Amino acid sequence: MGGPGEPPAHHTGRVRAGRARPVRRHHAAVVGANPGVGTSSTTNLTPGSTITDFYGSWYARDIAGYFEVITYHELKFIEAEAAFRAGNKARALAALKEGIRAHMKKIGAGGTFSPPAVTLPAITDAQIAAYLASAAVPQTEADLTTLRPIMEQKYIALFLNPDSWSDLRRLDFDPNIYVNFTYPSNANPVLASKTDPTLRYPRRLLPGATEVLYNPAEIARIGGNDADYITRPMWFDSK
Repeated sequence: MGGPGEPPAHHTGRVRAGRARPVRRHHAAVVGANPGVGTSSTTNLTPGSTITDFYGSWYARDIAGYFEVITYHELKFIEAEAAFRAGNKARALAALKEGIRAHMKKIGAGGTFSPPAVTLPAITDAQIAAYLASAAVPQTEADLTTLRPIMEQKYIALFLNPDSWSDLRRLDFDPNIYVNFTYPSNANPVLASKTDPTLRYPRRLLPGATEVLYNPAEIARIGGNDADYITRPMWFDSK
């Protein structure tokens, strides 16, 4: 976490694959360990045992069964993308800033949660305003030239939300949008050897165990046994 008077650490850095916490520092060096590096496949995922440990953070707080299906800040990032694609940069910029502000207000409320025991500092309105006025955020319509700042901030705000995977697939893991998106270590060697990002990252899940067991001929027909099956196009990839 950040020091006294600072936002939590997950508000100071970048996009990456794996479970290392993304943080808000636009166009800066990657902070933290690369996903998978230094962590044994047999490591017990308990507090302090992994190199990308996020226990004791805002993301691991006890929320008593509360589950977010969709949030206000996610809607604002969706609006920002839609407006940008429609050529309405003024609306896109306003929605982007509101999405960032709403997310920082949400995770910056502060408080103590247990288990695990964690006390989170508050993020002040002044800190939020300073971030929104910084070089980390486009300040004018002229600064908003690509989807990158919108999707980058959305990725940060939706950390651990599976919708981020949908965005990545929908945008073909574009390295011009997801800059410095780090490929995990010890990944499937068949996929890791590829250079095209659309062929390196998973786009779908493996066939279900019941289908593999009781319908093997059909699984083989669709290529479900192939090492690169998980990179095959989804229905929304059809043009």
